[in-house]
Amino acid sequence: MSIIEDKQRIETAVSDIKTQIINKGVNVPEGTRIDGIPSLISSIPSGGGDDETLKAIIDRSITSVIVSDGMTSIGTAAFHSCIELKTVSIPNSVARIGENAFYKCSNLASAELPDSITSIEKQAFANCINLNISKLPDGLKSLGVQAFFGCENITLTSLPVGITTFRDGEFRGCKKLALTHFESSVKDIGYYCFAYCIGLTSITFKGIPTLIHSTAFNGCTNLTTINVPWSEGAVANAPWGATNATINYNYTEESEVT
Repeated sequence: MSIIEDKQRIETAVSDIKTQIINKGVNVPEGTRIDGIPSLISSIPSGGGDDETLKAIIDRSITSVIVSDGMTSIGTAAFHSCIELKTVSIPNSVARIGENAFYKCSNLASAELPDSITSIEKQAFANCINLNISKLPDGLKSLGVQAFFGCENITLTSLPVGITTFRDGEFRGCKKLALTHFESSVKDIGYYCFAYCIGLTSITFKGIPTLIHSTAFNGCTNLTTINVPWSEGAVANAPWGATNATINYNYTEESEVT
């Protein structure tokens, strides 16, 4: 296939994709620079290029988005810095939200996250300071570094049981985070993962992690109680940055009753 033919094929594909996006309410104005077939789309034509270099074709001033049913992935930086974006509706066909997908969407207040989502990648929602969600997808198994960094208004009280590793800074600065417990499946909590989450007051571990990093709860000034089912010294680095907390070792639900 010649370069001209390949260029025409890609231009046709891009035109079709733009039409699909427009039909779903995302404005793609004339004159928008096209860097490639958008990573927002769940699949690309064979030979369409390296997916890591593809950019979403969208108007950065959009205020709401309905992702098409049937799409499986929201790609890298798809809505990066769309500061006017306020609402996003994601269908239950989507399994992955890519790196920086909604990074710095500072006015994003509502995002419907279906249980089909299994992976939310690095900084996917970082610095979405107005994002208000109270529940993560039940099917979620992987969170990237700083996935919800600086999301000051999320109000989660629990986390999906499928997540076994919490990476560095995932919920750092989430001031209204209201977690009450960690599931027995949790094995690793990274550096500054829950740092400066001043909404935390009491946390109960249901199992014994392999590692909790020394700054995991740094700056959690209102965290005064940590209940753990292990003996003192069994998990290193206590109090894991929570300098105001009393740690109740060998804790069980029965001990709370008594």
